[in-house]
Amino acid sequence: MPKVLLIDDEQFHRAALKDKFESNGFDVVLAENGKLGVETAVAEKPDLIVLDILMPVQNGKVTLRDLKDLPETKDIPVIILTAVPESALQEESDRAVFSLALEVIQKDQIEMDGVVEKVKTYLKL
Repeated sequence: MPKVLLIDDEQFHRAALKDKFESNGFDVVLAENGKLGVETAVAEKPDLIVLDILMPVQNGKVTLRDLKDLPETKDIPVIILTAVPESALQEESDRAVFSLALEVIQKDQIEMDGVVEKVKTYLKL
């Protein structure tokens, strides 16, 4: 069973995505901030990570850099799922960080089923 790590500070969003992934045959682990997300990724070795950007403790940009810097997690694919407007993600430094992810998806532009389908595609399921 493929394992997905959801890193998002919004409890409702984590729970809704968890239900959607589990109903599609995924094992799901959760983290409520970036720091816990990195720790969870190292411990759980998920097949793919869905990462939010705006979070307390450690934001998604720092989390993504940390994940790609660690030997244990550098090869785990990451999809960024964020409510940050696309126009706010266009700074040169942001583009460099976000290029480490498979894709940046706007939360308001895709349904949860769409996120699950993207993950299936990336994991070739």
